[in-house]
Amino acid sequence: MSETRRSGLQKRYAEAQKTKDSGGGGQIFNFPTDTKFYKPREATNRIIIVPYTIKTKKHPMVAQGKYEIGEIDCVMDVWVHQRVGAGEMDMVCLKKNYLKACPVCEQAEEYKAKGMEKEYKALKPSRRVIYNVLDARDVEKGLMIFSTSHYLFEKELVEEAIAAGGERGMVDYAGIERGKIVRFRGATTSIERVEFLEFKSFSFEDREDDITAKELDNLIEKRSISLDEIMKVMTYDEMQAALYGQGDGDEETRSRSSSRDTDRDERLSRRDREEDDSEHRRHRDGDDEKKSEDPRREDVCPFDYVFGEDWDRKKECARCKVWDKCEDAYRKIKKEKE
Repeated sequence: MSETRRSGLQKRYAEAQKTKDSGGGGQIFNFPTDTKFYKPREATNRIIIVPYTIKTKKHPMVAQGKYEIGEIDCVMDVWVHQRVGAGEMDMVCLKKNYLKACPVCEQAEEYKAKGMEKEYKALKPSRRVIYNVLDARDVEKGLMIFSTSHYLFEKELVEEAIAAGGERGMVDYAGIERGKIVRFRGATTSIERVEFLEFKSFSFEDREDDITAKELDNLIEKRSISLDEIMKVMTYDEMQAALYGQGDGDEETRSRSSSRDTDRDERLSRRDREEDDSEHRRHRDGDDEKKSEDPRREDVCPFDYVFGEDWDRKKECARCKVWDKCEDAYRKIKKEKE
C-alpha cells in the first residue's frame, strides 16, 4: 500500500481519538440500487471494516484541509440534521462539517435562546458514522453498508482500540495488512419506550483466515463505495426552503423563511442594523414611542409594526420581548380568517 493511501487511515485514527467524545442519515446518500446493508444482531457480531478511496471535496476532512483526495478513509463521520421540516428530510450540517452558515443550526439556536428545549433538540445535528463492511461470519455475502450512531458505535470502538493498543499505539483495526476483525455485542435497550441496539464488549481478532491483504486491497479498488462521492450536500438556500416549506403555498412558512433571511443578514451586518434602528426611532411619532415603551402594554408592537399581523416578518422580531404574545395574536387572526 502506498504511503499516500496509508496516511489516510493514520489521519482517521488520530482524528477519531481527538473527537471520540463529541457527540445523523440514510437520506443523505445516493446509494447504488444493488447496495446491501448490514444489520447488527442482538448477540455477538464480527465485522471487517473496509476502507474507501476519497474522491471529492465533499468529504468534510478534505474541506477542512485535513485530508487529500486519493487518500483512504475507513468511515464517513458526518453531522446530520435529522427529520427536518414537513418532509422530514435528513440534511448534512453545513456548520459542523464545513464550517459554513447553516440555516437549521441558526433556527436551532433561536429555539435554544428562547428556552424552547424540545424544539432545539429536534433540530440540532447528531453525529452519524457510515462504513463499508464485510460480515466476518459470511464474507461471501459481499460488501455492505453499516450506518449507525457515533456515540453508540464509533466512540466505543475507538476507546477500545486505544486501550487494547497500549504503548504500541491504537489498534490498526481497518488497516490493509494488519487490520482486524471487529467483534462486539449488541444488546437491546430503550429510551422513552424507543428500543434500539446498544453496542458493547468490543474486541479485535486476527483476520488472516477470513480475507487476505490482496483481496482487501482489491475490494477497495473495485467495490468499496466512496461515501463522499455519493453524499448529498444541500446549499444554504435549499436547506432553508426545506426547513420552512418554502414554495408549498403556505403563507406562514414563507414569512418564517423571509424572517430567517433577514436574521442572517442581521448577523452579517450588525452595524447596518443599528443604523436602521436609529433611523426608525428618528421617524417615530412621540406618542407612539411612549406607548411602545410602556412595560404594561403587551398588545402593542415595540417597533411600530402591526401587532399580530406582522409577527415574525420583520428583522426586529428576532429580539422582540413580546414575540410570544404577538404569535398568539397572529394565530388568532389567521384562524378567524379561515
